[in-house]
Amino acid sequence: MSSEATIGSAGRALRLGRAAVLTAIGLLLAGFVAGLIVWGHHADEASPAWVAPEGWSAGQLRDVLGGWALPQRWYVGYFLLLELMLTAVSVVAAGFVLRGRLSWMRLYLAFVLVLFAVAGGGVPYVIGSLVPALADPAGLLQGLAWIGLFQLAYVFPDGRFVPRWGRWFAAGWAAYLVASVAVPALAGSPAEAVILLVLFGSCAVAQIYRYARVSGPQERRQTKLVMFAVALRFALTIAYATTPLLRIQNETSSRGLAVYVFLMLVSYVMAALLPAAIAVAIVRHRLFDVDAVISRTLLFVILTGFVVSVYAVVVAGVGALWPTDRTIAGPLLAPGSWPSSSTPSANACSRRSAGSSMANGATRTVCCRGWAAA
Repeated sequence: MSSEATIGSAGRALRLGRAAVLTAIGLLLAGFVAGLIVWGHHADEASPAWVAPEGWSAGQLRDVLGGWALPQRWYVGYFLLLELMLTAVSVVAAGFVLRGRLSWMRLYLAFVLVLFAVAGGGVPYVIGSLVPALADPAGLLQGLAWIGLFQLAYVFPDGRFVPRWGRWFAAGWAAYLVASVAVPALAGSPAEAVILLVLFGSCAVAQIYRYARVSGPQERRQTKLVMFAVALRFALTIAYATTPLLRIQNETSSRGLAVYVFLMLVSYVMAALLPAAIAVAIVRHRLFDVDAVISRTLLFVILTGFVVSVYAVVVAGVGALWPTDRTIAGPLLAPGSWPSSSTPSANACSRRSAGSSMANGATRTVCCRGWAAA
């Protein structure tokens, strides 16, 4: 009887946890949409926050975009599209994770996927730059989003630390977050670069070790894409540290901004690989024993519907805030009219802590200088 009572109590706790996670996800998405509206409302101000490398001024950004004959609001609209792409993929993956039998690992995974998508990108940074009083809370939230994501490398997919030393590196990520806030001089220093390289490397090693030494054939099929996404992130970190791309992007020139734009695109795509890999593992290999009866067409409809719905909300909100002659609905809804070669693509990153990036895998305000800064 006590055993049944224990099981019933655990089930109730999980159901409450699920309700809490769904509520938190709803609040995060509402804040994300509100942040996009505010960001779009200020699109014409030529602010370099998140859309240009660290150290650029509004005048420098305006001059380069003027040379490209590219309106500032179109340029910002592209970043909004990238934010929506990452969030759409993460929300769909989180929805799959929450199907079927609940576990604390799956609740944590679903929450972190959405938290990372909405708070690990440009929205918190831009809001912090527009409202200085929110800069520190936004930066802390951004750091928590990145660190919460990387903790998964040590426990995915069953919630156990494999190998056991992974718990020490998980604690290392938390210590790095605290140090980034408490010791501003750490940002951009050689010590930070070494710390991040070690921490990123431990994530890749943990997943490779689990795949090669612990996982059975079925689990390997389920997690190979996830392991590939983590390993690719680590490889990308090394590539950024050993190539001149990051040095070029820091140039205050048209070439520097173009490289930054390209690296932002790579960064967002790399960030979306992990939730995409988890969604594919669930749909094709029944990860977590979820019987996800869903066709590729339906998956496409869900993703498209999410992006279109949020865009409708953003455009409607901005339209209500902006004078008619300043609406961004046109550039946001007509990306096909953007120049394909000279238009900045995007490299979304965190800047406040220099030396890391989304391409690097850290956060702009707390964990790194930017997704594209290494």
